[in-house]
Amino acid sequence: MNGIDVPLQLVGEPLDKFLDSTKSFTRPLQSLPGSDLFIAPPVSVDDVAYAAIKAVTDDDVFGIQTIEQIIELSSAIRAN
Repeated sequence: MNGIDVPLQLVGEPLDKFLDSTKSFTRPLQSLPGSDLFIAPPVSVDDVAYAAIKAVTDDDVFGIQTIEQIIELSSAIRAN
């Protein structure tokens, strides 16, 4: 905005750590409809990119992926 670059890792990393520390409190809320929109953990751009590469190169991957599936796909391609 107006030529100002905001390094997202300065916001994302602390937010991720905060959400990690509050998992025991937010876990019961996950059963509520639509709660995943508000308490979903942030996913790194690298994980999304690696998951996309895995989805394009692997015919067994199709459809919409959950956050956990994105992280698993990313881990699978990073291991190669």
